[in-house]
Amino acid sequence: KFFVNLPFRLSRLSLFSFLNSHVSYLCRLFPSPPLIMSRLPIRSVSSNQARQQRRSGYSNSCRMADWSELHWDLLSLILDRLTLLDFIHFGAVCTSWRALSKGRGYPGSVPWLLVLGDDEERKTPVFYSISEQMTHRLMIPELYGRRCWGCSNGWVVTQDINLEMHLVQPFSGIRMQIPSPPPFIEDNDDGCFSPEELLHLNILRVSLSSDPVSCPEDCLIMAVHGARGKLTLLRLRDEKWTVIKDEFGWYWDVLYFRGQFLGATSLQHIVACELGPDPRTQIFAPRVWRDECDRRYLVESEGDLLYIIRHFSVCPTPEFERVLSDSEIYSDDSDVERVSYHEAVITTRFEVLKLDTDTREWVEVTSLGDRALFVGQGMSMSLSARDLPGCKENSIYFTDSEPKYDHHGYYDLGVYNLGDGTVEHFYPTNVIHPLLSPPSWFYPSHFYKREPM
Repeated sequence: KFFVNLPFRLSRLSLFSFLNSHVSYLCRLFPSPPLIMSRLPIRSVSSNQARQQRRSGYSNSCRMADWSELHWDLLSLILDRLTLLDFIHFGAVCTSWRALSKGRGYPGSVPWLLVLGDDEERKTPVFYSISEQMTHRLMIPELYGRRCWGCSNGWVVTQDINLEMHLVQPFSGIRMQIPSPPPFIEDNDDGCFSPEELLHLNILRVSLSSDPVSCPEDCLIMAVHGARGKLTLLRLRDEKWTVIKDEFGWYWDVLYFRGQFLGATSLQHIVACELGPDPRTQIFAPRVWRDECDRRYLVESEGDLLYIIRHFSVCPTPEFERVLSDSEIYSDDSDVERVSYHEAVITTRFEVLKLDTDTREWVEVTSLGDRALFVGQGMSMSLSARDLPGCKENSIYFTDSEPKYDHHGYYDLGVYNLGDGTVEHFYPTNVIHPLLSPPSWFYPSHFYKREPM
């Protein structure tokens, strides 16, 4: 009965491993639980079986119980001690356990990175936990071999090599096909991009106005689209995207904020998109003048609009530094021009600005308090570090890279401390495909207790 209508694609081995590991924990935590265990159906066993069970350290109750009928108070104690991966496995055991996990919500975890695996074809989706520094491979056919962007409410936008696009909620199995944005001819007018590279340039950022399942009539999707970063809008029921034409250059980011979409442009404007039959953009907030060599993000944090400016420098990759340290390079007969190296974008610092709603001016933020910001490919968000074990407060977690560097396989991932200005880089080696799908934040919000509004 455990394997009827499983909501997740889990192997039986994974399920039994989860159950067995927590059986021993349960017996240690409650060595004599008569009020709860007495309610469980117990099958009779032979004396030989009883002796074997006593040798293994388990009671008859623990060994033969129907785990789907455990008391909910006891299951709640177990839920409070699970990692996110075990929490997902827990909800896959049976319908009653799934109902309990959905009703309680997960206490919290640092968002995962969604990347593609290191299998032969490098198409298997892998979730990388920063706090655990571990990779979790989950069999999710809807993500296999596809470019993925995390957006919001636990949804992922996927696109395959043929540019077919879907909205996917990975842990529920929900998949909705949506039209693909129209290709911009100028993106490949010289034929210099391969199909995989063109796929990488097709969608840069995605934002949803509401949940596609609970509010399908009101759901709007805004994307930064094409190599020139244009805004495109899709109403969930529409058959094609609407390209928004304006004179504000290309776009860094897009965010749904207080009932409207906002965009951060290359000309350093913040614009709002007027939604109607003929969508248009207009200035929403004053420019923030900085050097051109930076990247911009829009984040909503506790009802405020934050403007995040990421500064970086272009540096040789660690592999290049290792090659240059080889003594043969400096020998008289070596050919230095034969040395192959790649450059990568390395983050040096962040600026955080907040929009003052009264004066409509930007104010510098020197501390985020207990908040942690997550910026990068696909989506950005603000979370309370206090509710996320292992999460660093007053910090900015980042994952991104300039498109022209992506095919070298190096990604600039790390966490920036806004208090002391230090940067800590991390890199999940051997799990990132160098081109098809750059790392994207994934936060399965339907597993979590929502913060009070």
